[in-house]
Amino acid sequence: MRTTVEDAAINETREFVDNVARLNNLVASANDEQITPLIDKLRHIEKRLSLIYTFFMASSYSNNMRKQENESNTNRPPFS
Repeated sequence: MRTTVEDAAINETREFVDNVARLNNLVASANDEQITPLIDKLRHIEKRLSLIYTFFMASSYSNNMRKQENESNTNRPPFS
């Protein structure tokens, strides 16, 4: 003999299980359909950023070398 509290607990548990199953299906479909294109886009962005970083560092190194050359060509003592 079940009480109304037991019936309510069983119904809530069934509803919870159904919700978890729906979420599982939603996540599985998102993984199958959306994740792969997003990963490809992120890889493309990562490649671009690495190129930009490389050019930036080369430019920074070049500017530092020019600055050192200009500083070494003066007759005044260096400031410290």
